[in-house]
Amino acid sequence: MSGHGFRGALERLLRREELHADEVEGVMESLLTGALSAAATAGFLIALRAKGETIREIAAAARVMRRHALKVQLAKHINAVDTCGTGGDQSGTFNLSTGAALLAAAAGATVAKHGNRAVSSRSGSADVLEALGVHIDLPPEELARCAEEVGVTFMFAPAHHAATRHAVAPRRDLGVRTLFNLLGPLTNPAGVRRQVLGVYDPEWVEPLAHVLLELGAERALVVHGDGGLDELSLSGPSRVAELRDGVVRIYTLSPEELGLQRAPIGALAGGDAAHNAGILRSVFDGKKGPQADGVALSAGAALYVAGVAESVREGVALAQAALKDGRGRWTLDRLVEHTQRRGAALATSAQPPQATPTPAPRPSFGDAPLPRASTPVDVELTAQSPADEAPRPRPTPPPARDPSPSVPHLVELSPAPPLPKPPPARDPSPSAPQLVELEPQGSPPPRVAPLPHASAPLDLTLEAPPEPQPVPAPLPRPSAPVTVELSPPAPSTAALTGFLAQVNQRKEAEVLALLSHPPTLQGPASRSLSAALRGSRHPGVGLAIIAEIKRRSPSLGALRPDADAGDLAQRYARAGAAAISVLTDGPDFGGKLSDLAAVRARVGVPALRKDFLIHPIQLEEARGWGADAALLIVAMLGEARLRDMLRAAEQLGLEALVEVHDADELRVALRAEARIIGVNARDLKTLTINSEGALGLIRAIPEGVLRVAESGLSSRDDLRRAADAGADAALIGTALMRAPDPGAALAALLGG
Repeated sequence: MSGHGFRGALERLLRREELHADEVEGVMESLLTGALSAAATAGFLIALRAKGETIREIAAAARVMRRHALKVQLAKHINAVDTCGTGGDQSGTFNLSTGAALLAAAAGATVAKHGNRAVSSRSGSADVLEALGVHIDLPPEELARCAEEVGVTFMFAPAHHAATRHAVAPRRDLGVRTLFNLLGPLTNPAGVRRQVLGVYDPEWVEPLAHVLLELGAERALVVHGDGGLDELSLSGPSRVAELRDGVVRIYTLSPEELGLQRAPIGALAGGDAAHNAGILRSVFDGKKGPQADGVALSAGAALYVAGVAESVREGVALAQAALKDGRGRWTLDRLVEHTQRRGAALATSAQPPQATPTPAPRPSFGDAPLPRASTPVDVELTAQSPADEAPRPRPTPPPARDPSPSVPHLVELSPAPPLPKPPPARDPSPSAPQLVELEPQGSPPPRVAPLPHASAPLDLTLEAPPEPQPVPAPLPRPSAPVTVELSPPAPSTAALTGFLAQVNQRKEAEVLALLSHPPTLQGPASRSLSAALRGSRHPGVGLAIIAEIKRRSPSLGALRPDADAGDLAQRYARAGAAAISVLTDGPDFGGKLSDLAAVRARVGVPALRKDFLIHPIQLEEARGWGADAALLIVAMLGEARLRDMLRAAEQLGLEALVEVHDADELRVALRAEARIIGVNARDLKTLTINSEGALGLIRAIPEGVLRVAESGLSSRDDLRRAADAGADAALIGTALMRAPDPGAALAALLGG
């Protein structure tokens, strides 16, 4: 903007005339590029403040500031919410909106939190997050990755709005609130279209809702709480402007309407960053009272705006549940671990190159056990690592905190001697799969006669038939390490053929990588799969449903490649699913481990990790990402290894769904005392379906063992036939994932 244009705009402000949008944009462009002097900047800001900023002027300024921002490109399927407010209410409360961001993520929203250090208070969001251990200085691509994998990310305002440095000195010299106090929450670098925006003055509640509408927001709550809070208040009614469907509505919300007790503002008093971090830790560790209620109140508003809850009251209840079951603390710890690890990895990669040491020989899968990083493991092996990303180095984990009673501790496997024999040379490219050749393990176990036709009852007499055992409640996480010595795998690569042989080779390499970089996450308290299946039979079909999330199928190709796991899980649960099966294998099924966390955060039903699991460390990994149960496939394990995996799962507090495909494998599962047996109608060697043979196997499973029908189920008649054969539950995936609306398809199957 020319000097003449700026003077014209300034003169209009002095005459108390509203500026046109292009005039505001011209002044802001000059200001943010340093073309305005400090005196001119101060003059513009104070003249605008004296006249009073209008909706059009604020929106125009925000658009320019957004254009100059360093942006964070979130994945297309993520519709994130922000909880950034204006600040400046002088109330002295602890960091409620920051706690709300973490808790809303734990309860199912994706949160892209925008914030800064303290200006008028003693602790800003950046200050308290640093005190909690979060690494706040990450580049945009890492912030997007954090939102995807953890469910919450923090964007430090100065790192994304460097152009505002030209206004720092004039604002400091003026010493009064200006336009920039309003622009912060309007200029989220991730471009979120949903937010809860707290304002320091009730006069801004309705205008800022209209500003958000002009800027393209989809949904928002602009709030001012009783007692002058820039948050929803526990001390009395809060004034709210809700933007939804292009309309702004004004109303009030009281604590009682939302199921909360009133509390004075003093009950939410905070201090410096360290003090406020301590308050948030105690809230996430389960401390009850006004502090927890205040965080749940703000989180409930975010969950409502995000579309996770149907009302603010329901959002508050979801937030309280996430505090109670440990998901809040789990999300905080995951954010700390993720940001510290990625920050350390970036710092390492930025160091000057050093001489590369000669690599130590990589172990092979011979007769000796595998080592695990610096902590030895007492296991012999076959293998897998996170299916959603290449193995990566992990930095030293964040400082240990007092253990939370609601969040169990991660288990450790016991140690093993090093292997003597290196494998063949591999492609050093990080994207190339690391294939490992197995040493011969002897002849495969003898096979029994082929499966008889389903119309004839199967004779599955065992050498020592086990007494049916009642299914116990899930075990708590152990206080001692898991100490399972693995037996040699029965099916060597020579015994496995076709699809399973290819998968087994890939999983061996993945486990080797995972042992080198073991998981560090801590899973929340487990939920009982067996109890859910026993208690959720639908009268229309006579059995419970495990609804599956899989983006692709080896036999059919892509199903829903861009599916949002959390959203699908929520639809399934609302339609009546008793549990959610999550395919975490990436190459063949398009899954990823973070899908488990997304499902865990959005629904209260158990989550089953479905993958090709061949080593206890994969069970530890499943537990850390939030799984309540895991699939164990007899065809990949053999009897001795199956027993080892069942024992490891029990020590981790995981239930196991043991999958069989024929009578021989069913005998193995029963001898191993499997408590939940799934009969897969699909032959994993040929990928063909044999529904009648599967029904015959289901009939042969004794009472007292939960029976799950898998594969080839697409109609209500299919489900009823499975129930008539004795199935307690059915696992359905492809039929739902191919439907236009998977949740509606499940409801229709169940007669909803």
